[in-house]
Amino acid sequence: MNKIGSKTLQNKFNYSAASRQYFILVGDRRTWNVSIDKSIWGFSERTKGLRDHINKGDYAAFYVTRPTRKIIGFGKFDKKFLDETCIWPMEKLYQKSFWKYRISFKIIYIVRNWAEGLTLPEDVVVNSGRKKINEKVFMNLINDAELKWHTKLR
Repeated sequence: MNKIGSKTLQNKFNYSAASRQYFILVGDRRTWNVSIDKSIWGFSERTKGLRDHINKGDYAAFYVTRPTRKIIGFGKFDKKFLDETCIWPMEKLYQKSFWKYRISFKIIYIVRNWAEGLTLPEDVVVNSGRKKINEKVFMNLINDAELKWHTKLR
């Protein structure tokens, strides 16, 4: 997986803004393989309201639950759309779109070896496909990633 060059990041990504929101997206390896490849995340009929609170320009940390429990990368949300194409493994298995309320994102960085991902702080509990976090927690994750992954994300 490729990272975007530091110069591009410095010009394109402004982490601090008064209205900016920060999230952790939670999924297993198979879900993330598809989401990263297509740069999209999906919400179900039941959870589409969660998507409505995400805005273009908000940021996300990508958390994988299996095979490791780590933050594996970061992205910036772009546009919301409806798409009933079956792309995730469970959708293909049942031939039904479960997560048709989608939002695209621009990948800021994905660590190549997911085992080298970041461990979440003890006070951050993830138990759903999307969790809002505060700016301080997000910026601490960015700082930790820059140190551990030897890259510049700002």
